[in-house]
Amino acid sequence: MRVAIISDIHANLTAFEAVLKHMGSVEAMWCLGDLVGYGPQPDECICTLREKAHICVPGNHDWGAIGRLELAAFNRDARSILEWTQRTLSPDNARYLDSLPVQQTVRAASSTLVHASPRDPMWEYLLDLFDAAECFPRFSTRYCFVGHTHVPLIFLDIGGVVKAAVPESEESISLDVRPYTPDEPGDGTGPRMIINPGSVGQPRDGDPRAAYMTLDMPDDPETSGWQATLTFWRVPYDVRTTQSLMKELGFPPRLISRLEMGL
Repeated sequence: MRVAIISDIHANLTAFEAVLKHMGSVEAMWCLGDLVGYGPQPDECICTLREKAHICVPGNHDWGAIGRLELAAFNRDARSILEWTQRTLSPDNARYLDSLPVQQTVRAASSTLVHASPRDPMWEYLLDLFDAAECFPRFSTRYCFVGHTHVPLIFLDIGGVVKAAVPESEESISLDVRPYTPDEPGDGTGPRMIINPGSVGQPRDGDPRAAYMTLDMPDDPETSGWQATLTFWRVPYDVRTTQSLMKELGFPPRLISRLEMGL
């Protein structure tokens, strides 16, 4: 079974379509939230995701767009786009965002899905070892997939010591997806991890290419083994197409220029 893991599309349909073309055939997509905000095509991005087999959790911009978070909590530019999104988002897609559970558990992959962190699903930016260490006790699976920071990053809990790794494009790592129990002995199954795929629509690691991951899992782990392969990908897309749409809509210049810099 092949799954794509995506996050922070941010209404950037051009980037999303490039990622979909690059990933090819997958059985499902796991989306870690923030389908809307910042970008010019929120309805189109939501509709495109809804056409696929998928699991999704909401992000802070998704909740801002449907009034479940106060817009005063967002910076000026983000708030202006959310106000525009509220005016343009279709009622059906607003209901879809409102229906999403804050956290999802995928037992077949021993994985938790949440937007920001298992400790604060909407707002926490997991970028340092200390915060990550405090988040590991907050989920009960072997892996937790998060977004929100727009930066590809892995935190590993190795015998109580938390370390971090920055994955490169096309880098693969092996995951053990057997069911996890908190008191399991050290049996060689590998560390628990908090994994961020980066952002499809607005990367912030200095690389403007869209980011996502694929997870290749065994169809029958009882007979073929529990090892899965997680691969990180970067995909170029036509940034100028998205920027042109943003300019036509009168979006803030800072939001337009940052796309080409990956900031």
